[in-house]
Amino acid sequence: MKLVAIRADASTRIGTGHIMRCLTLAKKLKNLDCKIIFLCKQHNGHLNHVIKKQGFELISLSAPMTNIDQQLNDKLWLGCEIKEDAQECMDSLLEHANVDLLIVDHYSLDHRWHNIVKQSCKTLMVIDDLKRTHNCDILLDQTYARTQQDYINLVPNKCELLLGEKFMLLRDEFINTREFAKTKRSKTTSIKRILISLGGTDPDNIAEKIINWLLTMKLAYHELTICLVVNPASKYLEQLRQLITNENWIKIEINPKSMAKLILDADLAIGSSGASAWERCCLGLPTLAIISAKNQLAISNNLNKAGAIINIGWFNTLTFEEFKKAFHTLFISKKIYQRMAINSFSCCDGLGTEQVAEILKKRLKEQ
Repeated sequence: MKLVAIRADASTRIGTGHIMRCLTLAKKLKNLDCKIIFLCKQHNGHLNHVIKKQGFELISLSAPMTNIDQQLNDKLWLGCEIKEDAQECMDSLLEHANVDLLIVDHYSLDHRWHNIVKQSCKTLMVIDDLKRTHNCDILLDQTYARTQQDYINLVPNKCELLLGEKFMLLRDEFINTREFAKTKRSKTTSIKRILISLGGTDPDNIAEKIINWLLTMKLAYHELTICLVVNPASKYLEQLRQLITNENWIKIEINPKSMAKLILDADLAIGSSGASAWERCCLGLPTLAIISAKNQLAISNNLNKAGAIINIGWFNTLTFEEFKKAFHTLFISKKIYQRMAINSFSCCDGLGTEQVAEILKKRLKEQ
């Protein structure tokens, strides 16, 4: 049995995307007879309990030395020094002999961390989308339209590059729902159901701004219903509940059983351009995309160029008039809506996790 270790974190500031996509890949590797161990810190809003609930072994790393809840610089989302984290990870894995594959998915860990931990594993794989320097054997960057040219002089010459839409890590529920979504989108003639999903924890409370704007627009779009996805770790949950107390056309979903079903049921999404962007594309859901972090900039720009979304810009500079204009444009034009749905489907086929798992299976077999 091959041993795979995964180093990733979740928090109210980091969000949940890194852990969720690593869990998706971990399930595939487990089916290939791999033993999986997660190494995670206990930040506020961590998902360590979710990892254990899904049947994976977890090594809880030491508590962060600094609170990162208000930290906007993603290089400081570790909560400790890089050398300290690397050494703790290696010490934690000593009893497990040599690790066959070490996967790291963390914006605060870079080539300095890789240089230290490479000695403790046979293969080091990095999952990233920031186009920066890495010292690894395999790099997975699922950013739409990413090419090898983007990583010239940023990775070792022998590094295997898994780039772009072919390698997007999605759960099986999305590919299983894709054909139903194609049928539904082709028959959609009006927008009635809106899905609002603004990242794992929405630390800047963008949802409240959007809900307030939609409340202002309610009379003009009286047939709308809204589903707002909120993480239970969100510090704004009660605030949002109070906001919609008398609004029975707005529903809050906490830890939905199936995100694929919510996307399928919706006619339009208002969301950030993180990992959830690929879920919406796989199911052809036109989206008004809001940028809430710098790692989302390339994703939003590329998907906007592909005609899969309407990029309405950064959350902190977006105005009501800009939002209203973009919303109205999509609301009144069936042609634009259908074109966006078709373009979304073409941006993500949902088969990326299987592709990545097969490549890793081959690599592990050859070791």
